[in-house]
Amino acid sequence: MLTVEPMAISEDAGATEVVVTATLDGLDGKVFDDDVVVLLTFDEDINGDGAVNNDDKAAVLDTDYVTELRLLTIPPDSVSGTMTITITPINDKKVEGDETIRLRLARSYPNNQVTVQDAEGDAVKLTVVPVDITLQDTGADGASFFAADTTIDDQTYSVGIAITDLVLPEASDGTGELTYGVSALPTGLSFDAATRTLSGTPTAATSGAVTIVYMATDEDGTTDTLTFTITIAEAEAVVPEEPEEPEEPESPSLAFATDAAINDQEYTAEWPIADLVLPEASGGTGELTYSVSALPAGLSFDAATRTISGTPAAATDGAITIVYTATDEEESTASLTFTITVNEKLDFGNLFDLFGAGKVVPTASHVLAELFSDRWRGAAGVHHRCQPLYF
Repeated sequence: MLTVEPMAISEDAGATEVVVTATLDGLDGKVFDDDVVVLLTFDEDINGDGAVNNDDKAAVLDTDYVTELRLLTIPPDSVSGTMTITITPINDKKVEGDETIRLRLARSYPNNQVTVQDAEGDAVKLTVVPVDITLQDTGADGASFFAADTTIDDQTYSVGIAITDLVLPEASDGTGELTYGVSALPTGLSFDAATRTLSGTPTAATSGAVTIVYMATDEDGTTDTLTFTITIAEAEAVVPEEPEEPEEPESPSLAFATDAAINDQEYTAEWPIADLVLPEASGGTGELTYSVSALPAGLSFDAATRTISGTPAAATDGAITIVYTATDEEESTASLTFTITVNEKLDFGNLFDLFGAGKVVPTASHVLAELFSDRWRGAAGVHHRCQPLYF
């Protein structure tokens, strides 16, 4: 059977400790080698008709009172065990008559019976009779320490995230100094009665909303209450962001200097050219390579030194456009263009046919030095120094 002390609690009593004792009947002197653990619950089906919350005489958990149950243990070699629970009435200040809080075995035990194994190994069915606690109605004359319009908003928090301090309302009236308290809070939260403040960091989620009773009690032991709920939700999973790959600095664009023009070139067939070093490019990615489009026969390009050299083999048919290209490792390119013209070779084969035998002709050295000069061609006022030659 179950027994409780006290057996009656006033609506304005505030948090009240109740000692619950479970005694196993019908043992016939038998004892147990191990603990006998039983789970209790509150029964709102006072009428026994199978309907819950439809009985005017049934006190409803979280509406008329709040409490927390835990397992009751009967130790070995004993027939009874005790536990203490705290019941906090909610004073609704309504005239509704006394109500009943019924404590019984959980419904998982059929017929209020516990099946246990005694010290001899035999299974024994034991009946645990329910017990009632009377919740005494104080009616409209109940204590009113809080203003009529005072309420506390329901609260929702997350596991692992510190809550913003919640200062609860101050009461007035009553006899002497008022003290404040709350019913059991979710784990991780605490209440400072001196400042009426809830604070802390929730450590576990709740199974839905938990009803909290906030109590103001005067020196006569009279209590007024307010209720609100606290819900603790699992913290949202934070998916770590993938670290962004550092952006590689962009290489300057591949280019030639703005003033890096290449003059058009004019050469003579079969006459060696002066080495022509082409401009260097800058920027781009990685090492640069250089190339030119097709050159006149006899000329070549050294990519390592960016140099055109050689001896043109034949005259070109006018100016040939040459494309000079710099290429980086990503195949980006920059180009310059210029032209090469190769003229016909010099011909001295008929030079001496201009003069008959025994005629005075210029020396060969003078011819080579002056062949292309206006002076050789007889420009006015120019003196030509000649040596006579005889054949």
